[in-house]
Amino acid sequence: MNNQPEIIISENIAALTASFVDILNEHLQNKPTDEMVTLAVSGGSTPKALFQEIASQHKDQIEWKRIKIFWSDERCVHPDDKDSNYKMTREHLLDEVPLPEANIFRIHGENDPNQEIERYSRVVSQQVIKKNNNYTFDLIMLGLGTDGHTASVFPGNEKLFKSEKLFVVAEHPDTGQQRISMTGKLINHASSIIFLVTGAEKAAILSRVIDDKEKQMRYPASLVQPEDGELTWLVDTEAAKYLKRNQ
Repeated sequence: MNNQPEIIISENIAALTASFVDILNEHLQNKPTDEMVTLAVSGGSTPKALFQEIASQHKDQIEWKRIKIFWSDERCVHPDDKDSNYKMTREHLLDEVPLPEANIFRIHGENDPNQEIERYSRVVSQQVIKKNNNYTFDLIMLGLGTDGHTASVFPGNEKLFKSEKLFVVAEHPDTGQQRISMTGKLINHASSIIFLVTGAEKAAILSRVIDDKEKQMRYPASLVQPEDGELTWLVDTEAAKYLKRNQ
């Protein structure tokens, strides 16, 4: 395991996206040509901007037929709902690139969430290879909330991250909206974990999670500690402005 996460600071979303595409292509190049890369994506404004940039600038640079797409979390809504992470990914990436429909494995947010976590766990167990007895995604994309949450594990619910299940039912602390979230059992066994963090409103929490050793374990994002993989922070200059290594 590489104990030190890599922090790549980009001037803008174009440069950040180029770094993400480089990491994705590295996974494709490091596998035999008949093997697939498993990628779990997240929702939010930064992934949306990244997807748009990939679709417009990098569509022809990626071997889409060798990628399987999953989700690290999903809101318990219909796939046509404006809150759906699947809908956002579909509109800004999947409809714009030649990724086969058979390679898309969405969380059914419209289903009963307790049944859906079991169904989706079975899907993942059938599609994702095991290494050292753990299901191992090649690449998991995560975001960082201003409260320190990641996936859909919010402060105060860290026990969900530590669950022995692959997916759990979570709840937004303010709205009460139910969500389905990947747990640390999957996240921390990925080959690569990439946090995408942009904007000045994320600068304070990013600094606390990365630099403040005393306070950092208060946040679910701080529980992301890969067992035998690499952790990369792709951040823009606004989000990075308080980082010690950026001073």
